[in-house]
Amino acid sequence: MYHDSAGGNWIEQNEDGKITKYRYNELNELVEARDKKYFYDVNGNLVEKETREGTIKYNYTTDNRLKGVYYPDGSLVEYEYDALRRKASRHQGEKRPEKADGQSALRRNNPVPV
Repeated sequence: MYHDSAGGNWIEQNEDGKITKYRYNELNELVEARDKKYFYDVNGNLVEKETREGTIKYNYTTDNRLKGVYYPDGSLVEYEYDALRRKASRHQGEKRPEKADGQSALRRNNPVPV
């Protein structure tokens, strides 16, 4: 059973006696649900999700397209786009230690077709 706010956002879910409460910020962005917390940038992009397992970080291009997802275990998924701004490729791998110039390298384990 779900209860929603006047704005249509879920505020509580009762699933077989297990209650999940949802909290939103003034922009109607979900900021908390059960044991997860969500953080956004000024453009409304989800940039971090805190979970029991750790923090998942999201990185975006200058035109707000998802560029990378970095998981607590060190694994990551990176996306590339073509000239028409369509998703062209998706790469899974793990983050290597940062280079001297501050940039981290991606070891691409399995390129995955989009």
